[in-house]
Amino acid sequence: QDRSFDFNINRFIIENNQDNQLTIKIEAKQRSDQLPINGALVESIKTNELSAESNWKVNDSNNLKWTLGVRDFEVIDQEAIDQQSKTTILSRIAYNIKLWKGLLSSTMNYDISSGQEPKQEFTYEKVEPGQGNYIYIGNSSTPEEDELFLYEYSEIDTANYIKIFLFNNEFIRTNNQSLNISLRVNPHKVIKNKKNFFRKFATNHSIRFNQKVEDNGEESNFQPLNFSLDNVSLTSYRSLIANTLFFNRTSTTFDIQLGNRLTENRNVQIVGIEDRGLAEYFSRLRFQIISATDFIVNVKTGAKTYESNFFSQRNFHIKYWNVSPEINWRPTANWRIISSYQYDTRQQQLSGMETANSQDITFESTYRRASKSSYNLSFSLVNVEYKGAANSTIEYDLLDGLKDGKNYLWNLNITRRMAKNVDLNISYDGRKTGISPIVHVARAKVKATF
Repeated sequence: QDRSFDFNINRFIIENNQDNQLTIKIEAKQRSDQLPINGALVESIKTNELSAESNWKVNDSNNLKWTLGVRDFEVIDQEAIDQQSKTTILSRIAYNIKLWKGLLSSTMNYDISSGQEPKQEFTYEKVEPGQGNYIYIGNSSTPEEDELFLYEYSEIDTANYIKIFLFNNEFIRTNNQSLNISLRVNPHKVIKNKKNFFRKFATNHSIRFNQKVEDNGEESNFQPLNFSLDNVSLTSYRSLIANTLFFNRTSTTFDIQLGNRLTENRNVQIVGIEDRGLAEYFSRLRFQIISATDFIVNVKTGAKTYESNFFSQRNFHIKYWNVSPEINWRPTANWRIISSYQYDTRQQQLSGMETANSQDITFESTYRRASKSSYNLSFSLVNVEYKGAANSTIEYDLLDGLKDGKNYLWNLNITRRMAKNVDLNISYDGRKTGISPIVHVARAKVKATF
């Protein structure tokens, strides 16, 4: 019968007592699959797996755990199965440590794996305004031949195109690796005197790398712990470095934050390479004016970049700086009112050297009843001074979808719990940007959790 099959598994395991401080387990497994060919079951696949794992509990504050697995998948008879022979690797190292009674704590995870990525092809489809993620910029009647600008901000309610991925049977074998490191310093863990100045400080540090490299067999450029954009076999790359210094973090009356954030992202598509980057430095000051009322000031400065060797006209390097004071008032435990002002300046460093200065006044009110409902209402007046070409990609990047002149934005969002696991959400967004007509977008959705 065409649906008949047979398989045999041989397994060999060595392990010590799993209650020991140091545990070790080694396992070898072989599987042989027989599939039907011309009415008979014929050996068609042979799989060999070798895995090892260990957990070393040095003490309550120090733990090292690792796993390593290799799987060799061999297709003996191609007539029985339409797959290729391949070898995959799966490994992970996890290390957690606390030093000096928790003054210093850190976690580290490193993963290596093998996989496959589909060759991505896509097209665009027009939808109702506010239902898409892309905005068409250009005069062509065939957007695929011109440029559709990807907008990453959910509040852009004029986006009216979506990207549809076209599935195919073409895949790229990849070798993947990721590294995640977090470090926390908390002096209050060892300094018991609450009046000590240094006790009020704390820091958080994070490093994340994620890389996928095309597996070219013997010519593979995969190198463990080498996270470099210079690798010509890259298919995707993500990196994040973030640092934050806290002062008086747990205080209800006054605290300060200083930090920075660096990101690099690369996607390799059929049409070419796409790079995005961000380098940002920020500070946040909060102090309590009176009971239940805080004054907060946020300051940010940095640069964001985009580079594509296919859509070179979209490339940008934008330097920006903004300051945003706000008053946060909590009349009751369920009700919050925020009034804020933001001054923002941005300048394109490439080609036209376009500039944008904006002043944003926003009022927002939020009312929540735990596990029952929430209501959010906001209104913003944004005055923009823009020097550059209108209806261009750089205009959207500099202005976040707004226009030169006065911009009005308002929003109402209502969420109600209809049943134990059913939520109803109704939202309404309106905007009047520059000389453009008013845009109204209403949405309703029901979410069920099982």
